[in-house]
Amino acid sequence: MLDNARVQIIKAFGHAPAHQLLYIELQETGLLVFFGDLYHFRSSRASRRTPIFHTSPEETLSSMGKVESLQKNKIRTLWIEHVRALAYKLGKAPLYYR
Repeated sequence: MLDNARVQIIKAFGHAPAHQLLYIELQETGLLVFFGDLYHFRSSRASRRTPIFHTSPEETLSSMGKVESLQKNKIRTLWIEHVRALAYKLGKAPLYYR
């Protein structure tokens, strides 16, 4: 059960036709956003690069714009799935975030 938490699924098309983001706002941890494969690396985010295998580069760029709008809300951790250094730092089961 999540007390005082806010969870949203946000469409973020581009990588795949129905790609989505998971937006979670936790009372103690703050705002977390799971991007899936919208960004493959931190450099992809910084340079707004889209891989050639994304289904729609235009939709990917639009979805990246949504993320930048969310960032204004002070996202604590950007969970970019292919960043190995980040993966090692994140708490995994049995750890959890509050």
